[in-house]
Amino acid sequence: MQSLLELFEVTKEDLNPELKKYRLYCDMDGVLCDFKYRFEYLFGKGPREIEAEKGAPYFWAMIRRVGAKFWSGMPWTPSGRQLWAAIKQYDPKLLTAPPRAYRDFSNFEPTAVEGKTQWAGQNLGLSSSDVLFKRSKDKQEIATSDIANGYIPILIDDRIDNINNWKSAGGIGIHHPENASDISSVLERLRKLYKEEPVDDSEKEVLKEQVKKIKFTQPALNYRPVSLEPYIDKETMDEHYGNHFKGYTDKLNAELKEKNIIVEAEDQIEAIQKILGKYSNNDKIRNNGGGFYNHILYFENMTPIYKAPSSKLRRLIEESFNSFTEFKKQFKDAGLKQFGSGWVFLIEKGNKLVIESHPNQDNPYLDNRFKGTILLAMDVWEHSYYLKHRSRREGYINDFLRVIDYSVAEGRSKLLQKEDERKSTEERI
Repeated sequence: MQSLLELFEVTKEDLNPELKKYRLYCDMDGVLCDFKYRFEYLFGKGPREIEAEKGAPYFWAMIRRVGAKFWSGMPWTPSGRQLWAAIKQYDPKLLTAPPRAYRDFSNFEPTAVEGKTQWAGQNLGLSSSDVLFKRSKDKQEIATSDIANGYIPILIDDRIDNINNWKSAGGIGIHHPENASDISSVLERLRKLYKEEPVDDSEKEVLKEQVKKIKFTQPALNYRPVSLEPYIDKETMDEHYGNHFKGYTDKLNAELKEKNIIVEAEDQIEAIQKILGKYSNNDKIRNNGGGFYNHILYFENMTPIYKAPSSKLRRLIEESFNSFTEFKKQFKDAGLKQFGSGWVFLIEKGNKLVIESHPNQDNPYLDNRFKGTILLAMDVWEHSYYLKHRSRREGYINDFLRVIDYSVAEGRSKLLQKEDERKSTEERI
């Protein structure tokens, strides 16, 4: 069935003349997706390091061997997802510069074109006709063509030279620095160009972060509460999961609603990490948000059937603690020495593992500079053991060590994920 627009041959541009007046283009690498992170993730070093050591041909050969998956698997930049969500109302096209084909500089590298087109389809919902390929120095040709056809072309790009060339051709250039996290200046410029109504202060805050509300929910257990017995008793599980964990979740949502705090995130794990780092001075968020996230980690890394570390994880543990036995000893000691209520974490920092204890419901994400990953979490609040062990924390810790699911810890490890992907890449090469 035809839509009314199709029936009367009316276009979106006819309904909104400003769309007809302007043509918006957005760069890909550095603005929407993180080329540098993808390269370092796969090859262990940054692109500039490899190019300096081995030369440009070797650099591009590494990417070419991975093929289209290098480009289709690129992650978003810190603001990429938010930026696209904000500008897609203006019907933008993607304008990107793939590398030249091997030994054929008159054409683009086919795997790059394929991979970038796939990325745009999967992440932006664009068809291949909305993905334009031009060398950086030739992007202004698009501007020249649009101006000749009566349009005013706008380009969002991270490279100043591209912006200057675009302006020289008569277009409007909006500079968005590589991997920048603040998109407010880009959005304000576009709003002025499209003559939209000024926004009030509350809307500016939403625009700045391009956020959406997330209501945090308590994840279901992957096992029955009774199944951790005889180590963790059902009565403790019912009280701990059913009341304490639920309480932290409800109070967190109530505080976020009261303060109208909203966050852009792919899922609630990413959301709570951002919230903890940004609002660590808010005691209700610190306590209830920390309690919510810590308990997700805690209940997830327990299992009725003990799962020992795989050879890969055991090697990582032994490299950091000399032996698996020594790791367990240090982990237990950290729990015994934690004064009052708190948590013990096994954390991946840089290229090694460390053990940290934190008071109350604190965790490393309260420091927004934290770049590591929590692999294991152990609750040493009395509510996690008092019904069975009373004040005997050591007995509880011994029991906890018997129900750890090390496969969960391995799944959380960025180091092991990177190692697996690197091996897979080497096999393809």
